[in-house]
Amino acid sequence: MTNYFLYLFLCSFIVLSSAYGQSSWYAQGNVNLKINGSAQLHIIGDAKFDDNTEIESTGMLSITGDFVNLSSVDLFGIDTGMVVMKGASAQNLLGDFSFYQLEIDNPTTVSNSSGEVNITHTLFLNAGTFNSNDSVYIKSTATRTARVAESGGGSSSGDFIVERYVATGVNGWRMLAAPISGATLQEWQGDFY
Repeated sequence: MTNYFLYLFLCSFIVLSSAYGQSSWYAQGNVNLKINGSAQLHIIGDAKFDDNTEIESTGMLSITGDFVNLSSVDLFGIDTGMVVMKGASAQNLLGDFSFYQLEIDNPTTVSNSSGEVNITHTLFLNAGTFNSNDSVYIKSTATRTARVAESGGGSSSGDFIVERYVATGVNGWRMLAAPISGATLQEWQGDFY
Protein backbone atom coordinates (compact mmCIF):
# COMPACT_ATOMS: atom_id res chain seq x y z
CA MET A 1 0.00 0.00 0.00
CA THR A 2 2.91 2.37 0.68
CA ASN A 3 4.05 2.20 -2.94
CA TYR A 4 0.58 3.17 -4.11
CA PHE A 5 0.61 6.36 -2.06
CA LEU A 6 4.18 7.15 -3.08
CA TYR A 7 3.13 6.69 -6.70
CA LEU A 8 0.19 9.10 -6.34
CA PHE A 9 2.40 11.69 -4.68
CA LEU A 10 5.17 11.49 -7.28
CA CYS A 11 2.81 11.46 -10.25
CA SER A 12 1.09 14.61 -9.15
CA PHE A 13 4.44 16.24 -8.38
CA ILE A 14 6.66 15.28 -11.30
CA VAL A 15 4.18 16.15 -14.00
CA LEU A 16 5.00 19.81 -13.27
CA SER A 17 8.60 19.77 -12.09
CA SER A 18 11.52 17.68 -10.87
CA ALA A 19 11.46 15.29 -7.94
CA TYR A 20 14.35 13.92 -5.92
CA GLY A 21 14.06 10.52 -4.24
CA GLN A 22 16.51 10.22 -1.38
CA SER A 23 18.29 6.96 -0.62
CA SER A 24 17.25 3.82 -2.48
CA TRP A 25 13.94 3.25 -4.21
CA TYR A 26 12.24 -0.17 -4.28
CA ALA A 27 9.01 -0.35 -6.30
CA GLN A 28 7.18 -3.61 -5.67
CA GLY A 29 4.00 -5.02 -7.23
CA ASN A 30 1.54 -3.20 -9.52
CA VAL A 31 3.32 0.17 -9.52
CA ASN A 32 2.86 2.36 -12.59
CA LEU A 33 5.33 5.25 -12.49
CA LYS A 34 4.66 8.10 -14.94
CA ILE A 35 7.20 10.80 -15.77
CA ASN A 36 5.44 13.15 -18.16
CA GLY A 37 6.70 15.79 -20.58
CA SER A 38 9.93 17.46 -19.51
CA ALA A 39 9.60 16.27 -15.89
CA GLN A 40 12.58 14.67 -14.16
CA LEU A 41 12.85 12.08 -11.40
CA HIS A 42 16.26 11.88 -9.69
CA ILE A 43 16.85 8.82 -7.51
CA ILE A 44 19.77 9.36 -5.16
CA GLY A 45 20.87 5.75 -4.60
CA ASP A 46 19.74 2.40 -6.02
CA ALA A 47 16.55 1.93 -8.06
CA LYS A 48 15.01 -1.54 -7.84
CA PHE A 49 11.83 -2.55 -9.67
CA ASP A 50 9.91 -5.81 -9.15
CA ASP A 51 7.28 -7.73 -11.16
CA ASN A 52 4.19 -5.86 -12.35
CA THR A 53 6.05 -2.55 -12.26
CA GLU A 54 5.90 -0.28 -15.29
CA ILE A 55 7.56 3.04 -16.06
CA GLU A 56 5.88 5.34 -18.57
CA SER A 57 8.39 8.08 -19.23
CA THR A 58 8.53 10.89 -21.73
CA GLY A 59 10.83 12.77 -19.35
CA MET A 60 14.06 11.84 -17.60
CA LEU A 61 14.90 9.29 -14.90
CA SER A 62 18.30 9.89 -13.28
CA ILE A 63 19.91 7.29 -10.96
CA THR A 64 23.08 7.59 -8.88
CA GLY A 65 23.21 3.94 -7.69
CA ASP A 66 22.54 0.55 -9.25
CA PHE A 67 19.51 0.07 -11.52
CA VAL A 68 17.90 -3.33 -10.84
CA ASN A 69 15.06 -4.84 -12.90
CA LEU A 70 13.58 -8.00 -11.36
CA SER A 71 10.53 -7.93 -13.64
CA SER A 72 9.98 -10.65 -16.21
CA VAL A 73 8.39 -8.14 -18.61
CA ASP A 74 9.64 -4.92 -20.21
CA LEU A 75 9.99 -2.30 -17.46
CA PHE A 76 9.31 0.63 -19.79
CA GLY A 77 5.71 0.73 -21.00
CA ILE A 78 6.29 3.27 -23.77
CA ASP A 79 9.20 3.75 -26.11
CA THR A 80 10.34 7.27 -25.15
CA GLY A 81 12.18 9.06 -22.36
CA MET A 82 15.75 9.07 -21.13
CA VAL A 83 17.55 7.20 -18.34
CA VAL A 84 20.74 8.80 -17.04
CA MET A 85 23.26 6.81 -15.00
CA LYS A 86 24.77 9.68 -13.02
CA GLY A 87 26.66 8.24 -10.06
CA ALA A 88 29.98 9.32 -8.64
CA SER A 89 31.15 5.74 -8.03
CA ALA A 90 30.75 2.48 -9.98
CA GLN A 91 27.16 1.64 -11.00
CA ASN A 92 25.56 -1.58 -12.29
CA LEU A 93 22.66 -2.48 -14.55
CA LEU A 94 21.19 -5.74 -13.23
CA GLY A 95 18.48 -7.49 -15.26
CA ASP A 96 17.04 -7.00 -18.74
CA PHE A 97 16.39 -3.47 -19.99
CA SER A 98 15.08 -1.80 -23.14
CA PHE A 99 16.09 1.84 -23.10
CA TYR A 100 14.86 4.44 -25.57
CA GLN A 101 17.74 6.74 -24.65
CA LEU A 102 20.48 5.82 -22.19
CA GLU A 103 23.07 8.33 -21.04
CA ILE A 104 26.26 7.28 -19.24
CA ASP A 105 27.37 10.31 -17.21
CA ASN A 106 29.45 8.70 -14.46
CA PRO A 107 33.16 9.63 -14.16
CA THR A 108 34.03 6.04 -13.16
CA THR A 109 32.24 2.98 -14.60
CA VAL A 110 28.73 1.80 -15.43
CA SER A 111 28.60 -1.97 -16.04
CA ASN A 112 25.94 -4.16 -17.58
CA SER A 113 26.47 -6.76 -14.87
CA SER A 114 23.70 -9.21 -15.81
CA GLY A 115 21.01 -9.45 -18.47
CA GLU A 116 20.58 -7.81 -21.86
CA VAL A 117 20.48 -4.10 -22.53
CA ASN A 118 18.61 -2.99 -25.65
CA ILE A 119 19.01 0.56 -26.99
CA THR A 120 16.12 1.52 -29.27
CA HIS A 121 17.11 5.14 -30.03
CA THR A 122 20.41 6.59 -28.70
CA LEU A 123 23.25 5.67 -26.34
CA PHE A 124 25.15 8.72 -25.04
CA LEU A 125 28.66 8.17 -23.60
CA ASN A 126 29.29 11.48 -21.81
CA ALA A 127 31.65 10.50 -18.97
CA GLY A 128 33.44 7.41 -17.66
CA THR A 129 33.42 3.92 -19.14
CA PHE A 130 30.38 1.85 -20.10
CA ASN A 131 31.17 -1.88 -19.78
CA SER A 132 28.80 -3.73 -22.13
CA ASN A 133 29.63 -7.24 -20.85
CA ASP A 134 29.12 -8.18 -24.53
CA SER A 135 25.32 -7.98 -24.03
CA VAL A 136 24.30 -4.54 -25.30
CA TYR A 137 22.15 -4.48 -28.45
CA ILE A 138 21.82 -1.47 -30.75
CA LYS A 139 18.36 -2.28 -32.15
CA SER A 140 16.90 -1.71 -35.60
CA THR A 141 13.30 -1.88 -36.87
CA ALA A 142 11.46 -0.91 -40.05
CA THR A 143 10.93 2.59 -38.64
CA ARG A 144 14.11 3.36 -36.70
CA THR A 145 17.72 2.28 -36.23
CA ALA A 146 19.33 3.05 -32.89
CA ARG A 147 22.74 4.66 -32.65
CA VAL A 148 25.66 5.47 -30.39
CA ALA A 149 25.98 9.26 -30.32
CA GLU A 150 29.26 11.06 -30.75
CA SER A 151 31.18 10.67 -27.51
CA GLY A 152 30.91 13.51 -25.03
CA GLY A 153 34.05 12.30 -23.27
CA GLY A 154 33.01 8.78 -22.26
CA SER A 155 34.18 5.44 -23.60
CA SER A 156 33.06 1.83 -23.77
CA SER A 157 34.55 -1.59 -23.15
CA GLY A 158 33.25 -4.92 -24.41
CA ASP A 159 31.38 -5.72 -27.60
CA PHE A 160 28.11 -4.25 -28.82
CA ILE A 161 25.70 -6.20 -31.04
CA VAL A 162 24.60 -3.84 -33.82
CA GLU A 163 21.42 -4.86 -35.62
CA ARG A 164 20.28 -3.61 -38.99
CA TYR A 165 16.74 -4.11 -40.23
CA VAL A 166 16.57 -5.62 -43.73
CA ALA A 167 13.19 -5.41 -45.40
CA THR A 168 11.70 -8.55 -46.88
CA GLY A 169 11.36 -8.72 -50.62
CA VAL A 170 12.97 -10.31 -53.62
CA ASN A 171 15.74 -12.74 -52.66
CA GLY A 172 19.13 -11.66 -53.82
CA TRP A 173 22.29 -9.93 -52.79
CA ARG A 174 22.55 -7.56 -49.86
CA MET A 175 25.26 -5.00 -49.29
CA LEU A 176 27.02 -5.34 -45.94
CA ALA A 177 29.36 -2.96 -44.16
CA ALA A 178 30.82 -2.74 -40.68
CA PRO A 179 29.68 0.32 -38.68
CA ILE A 180 33.24 0.59 -37.34
CA SER A 181 36.67 1.02 -38.87
CA GLY A 182 39.38 -1.60 -38.88
CA ALA A 183 37.07 -4.66 -38.98
CA THR A 184 38.35 -7.67 -40.89
CA LEU A 185 36.49 -10.27 -42.94
CA GLN A 186 37.68 -12.93 -40.49
CA GLU A 187 35.77 -11.17 -37.67
CA TRP A 188 32.56 -11.61 -39.69
CA GLN A 189 33.05 -15.33 -40.28
CA GLY A 190 30.64 -17.48 -38.32
CA ASP A 191 28.11 -14.65 -38.03
CA PHE A 192 26.30 -15.47 -41.26
CA TYR A 193 24.81 -18.59 -42.80
